[in-house]
Amino acid sequence: MDTTLETAADAPHLGPTFSDKVFLLFLVLVLVAVTLLGIKNYQEGLKTETTKETGEAWLAWLSDAAEKRFDDNYPVQACKGGIQAPANALKRPNAQDTQASPALGTWGACYQYLTTQTPLKDLRNPFTGELPQMIAQCSTADISTAGAIVLENLVATPLGSATPYVAKQLVSSDPIDYKMQLRLTVCDKGGDSIKVSEFDF
Repeated sequence: MDTTLETAADAPHLGPTFSDKVFLLFLVLVLVAVTLLGIKNYQEGLKTETTKETGEAWLAWLSDAAEKRFDDNYPVQACKGGIQAPANALKRPNAQDTQASPALGTWGACYQYLTTQTPLKDLRNPFTGELPQMIAQCSTADISTAGAIVLENLVATPLGSATPYVAKQLVSSDPIDYKMQLRLTVCDKGGDSIKVSEFDF
């Protein structure tokens, strides 16, 4: 009997088998997929944080202006309080009017100033790369609202009402000649609302 051949046949196979190689390849693919998913989620999280920071920048400017805009020497006429808007200026329909010079005393004039003459003009919606839009409300049914800003005027209701105020979108024709209470909200990737703050303006 040839014991040399029997010993060679019975010797264990050294190194990975084909099944081992397939399993290791599967593990590598899983690790790559998890890494790519983590990177994508991190980038989306950064976009949401950038959206919040955009809202906070608007909040900072408007809150700072609230303390000074009723002063006689306040330099920003477009956002100055106490300036009565002409009656015909109250017919403009939305906050994104592109007319050359909206009437002083309205949100349209202030909005135009903010988006052309202040650092707010350099802010971008991280989901679109464009200037953040002012919209009526965030919507999970409309992903185009991602990164947008909702600025609402909180109008007090009469004493004894079931709700203390009514919230309505601040539009171009709205007068801003009085002390206002505003609520600023931003929209995340899925169109959900992220409340930034309620504040005086």
